[in-house]
Amino acid sequence: MDTFHHFDDKGYIKAPQIAVLCLLLLSRAWWLLAMAGVSREQGSELLALVYPDTSAFYLSLVIGLVPLALLLLVGSCDKAPEWLTQHWHLGYWWVWLLWTWEAYQVAHTLTMTGGRFDWLLALHGLWLVWASLYWLRSRRVKRFFYQFT
Repeated sequence: MDTFHHFDDKGYIKAPQIAVLCLLLLSRAWWLLAMAGVSREQGSELLALVYPDTSAFYLSLVIGLVPLALLLLVGSCDKAPEWLTQHWHLGYWWVWLLWTWEAYQVAHTLTMTGGRFDWLLALHGLWLVWASLYWLRSRRVKRFFYQFT
């Protein structure tokens, strides 16, 4: 049940903090690009460490545009244009589409490595399962994305 601190001054539901964390992790390629840009000399090494294949990095940048845009709009979705608030609820389903893509990436990586255990891949899969269950079960996330309909 929502309490007073779940709403902002104008009566709109605030974004759940865990949902913001999920959006941050879905747009991680953009944050990694920012860190690589700041670290100048070691930037390419940092990118190569996390994304050995540059095409996977570029694809992650394209995929990360949606959660990055949602992150930018989370705090001021009530000030957004009318056409955007009418379609704000689609953000909920875009995240589901991105998690389907993430699940495909984890499964593809598992098949490419022959099922060999890797801690990073295991944490990625664990986060994917936990976050998708949270997104599915959280009524606050649904109410946040459907508050303008």
